[in-house]
Amino acid sequence: MVDSTLFLRPLLPDPGVLTRRPPSEEEQRDLDYGYGLARELGRLDLGQSVVVTDGACVALEAMEGTDAVMERAASLVNGRPLRVVKLAKPNQDLRFDVPVIGRLPFG
Repeated sequence: MVDSTLFLRPLLPDPGVLTRRPPSEEEQRDLDYGYGLARELGRLDLGQSVVVTDGACVALEAMEGTDAVMERAASLVNGRPLRVVKLAKPNQDLRFDVPVIGRLPFG
């Protein structure tokens, strides 16, 4: 069996900023904090995603999946901006599970 991303390479982003502007200092602090949390969450083999706002972890992904953790986080913060960090777990088998985030219709 081969890595399932073999035929998806054109759809996978390159490293770096994927938006029209780089993160602000506040956004970058939240992303850096979230990255550390997501690495530890993956190391513990619990989940792949964390949601952060204002330097605080709002939600961690477990069995519910990324969409559900993002919806739950949004319901807790009264419209404050959220930063989602999602990482592959260490030694994640990409033949079966590729970390992705889709679009959600947040109101």
